[in-house]
Amino acid sequence: MIYLVVSDHPTGPLIHETSLADTDRKTVAKDIADDQYGEIISVLELNPVEGICREVTDEFQKAIDDREEAIADARRGL
Repeated sequence: MIYLVVSDHPTGPLIHETSLADTDRKTVAKDIADDQYGEIISVLELNPVEGICREVTDEFQKAIDDREEAIADARRGL
């Protein structure tokens, strides 16, 4: 799978240029959590083998929310 992030930009929606090696789910989720993309409009999942593209923004948001909650829980436990 390939994941692309569409974000808001003064000139209009923008798909960020990145190495193909950095378009995997784990890397894109980390980059989103690290605020590498600014104001995100959507996250797209591409499967070029099957010719499928789907919008997965909500899935990424849930994963990031779960990660942030786990970090907060860990900090409270220290």
